[in-house]
Amino acid sequence: VVVALVLGTVIGLVNGLVVTFTNVAPFVVTLASATLLDGVALLVHDGSTISIGTRMFALGNDKVLGVPYLLIVAVLVLIVTALVMRFTVFGRDAFAIGGNEHVARLSGINVTARKLTLYGLTGTLSGLAGLMLLSRLGSSSPGGTAGLSLQLAVVAAVVIGGTSLAGGHGTVIGTALGLVLLGVVANALNLLDFSSNYQPVSVGAVLLVAAVANEMHKARSGSARH
Repeated sequence: VVVALVLGTVIGLVNGLVVTFTNVAPFVVTLASATLLDGVALLVHDGSTISIGTRMFALGNDKVLGVPYLLIVAVLVLIVTALVMRFTVFGRDAFAIGGNEHVARLSGINVTARKLTLYGLTGTLSGLAGLMLLSRLGSSSPGGTAGLSLQLAVVAAVVIGGTSLAGGHGTVIGTALGLVLLGVVANALNLLDFSSNYQPVSVGAVLLVAAVANEMHKARSGSARH
């Protein structure tokens, strides 16, 4: 568990270093590293599924007062993140950097340190998410439930929740609602007995609509300010 969290943090920092000290687009850097790490997982696993037996079973399957442990962990992470982003200098600096990095630097914000911290924390939380998924499934399979398909679903949830991919705007509550919407759509498809092949189609369609809606909202907001 500790190694997974540390490794996730290190990978996040490496992404942060590449993004901060080069002109490569962040999405390209993170997509490239994700693809690279998918390949590393295949090499480490030798293409096979590895079971962890009953280890971490309690975290992934047990409940307290009817509430799953995983849901408790997820809600705690969301609450802490929301409070930090809303009520701390670090959170305000992060939004300022996302809005306009050059202006943020002129305002006295240590942009480099803040960006590296953000990428490091993202890596840590990604490691935690991986551990949560592992505890739930009881096994690890390269190219299985996790991987690029899950990462793109996460991006979809964030965009659907109103976060701008350009930076500077977004809320934790919006992201949570985006996740709920994707879950509802997936569950509805299952209940209506649609093929599972329709799920990525629905995610892509919802993401496209949300992205267009976000851009239209941003354009209207800009016109209103002028």
